[in-house]
Amino acid sequence: MLTTHHEALQAREVYYFTGEACPKGHISPRQASNRGCIECLRERNGKWMNDDRAANRDKYLEIERASRAKARERLGLDGWRRRAKKYNLFHKYGIRLEHYERMLAEQGGLCAICGKPPVATKNNNGYLDVDHDHISGVIRGLLCHPCNQGMIAVDRVHDWTERAARYVAQHRRA
Repeated sequence: MLTTHHEALQAREVYYFTGEACPKGHISPRQASNRGCIECLRERNGKWMNDDRAANRDKYLEIERASRAKARERLGLDGWRRRAKKYNLFHKYGIRLEHYERMLAEQGGLCAICGKPPVATKNNNGYLDVDHDHISGVIRGLLCHPCNQGMIAVDRVHDWTERAARYVAQHRRA
């Protein structure tokens, strides 16, 4: 992620991260187009959409079903999955599919920790997970799902690896 608004505009990026709190106290990426905090935007849009959707729930569900069915038919299954991946990358991490594919090529298509290729499961369709720092939002690399789950534990408990090693050693002796 980029650290200044100017750098983001020059690199034609959509988001940048300063590490500083917005006026409402959120520490999250900002939009390069208007310097807006992503969390503030989610709060503002979420409140309006939730109020309107609650009042017209059935109408929205029917519109969404029809729209998804039409898009799946038009794009085919692979195109639909690619479009979903593109959407999720952009909205979760602020990166484009091209950036993800460049990172994947730099890693040789393998997990950055274990070096294994991704395995298609019900949830990931053979993609590697984007590993990022949950505090700063900075992307660290691409990991297979098991390694990414391990990193969650490492992020949450700073000495998790030492604790896990002691736990395994303790149960080997028993």
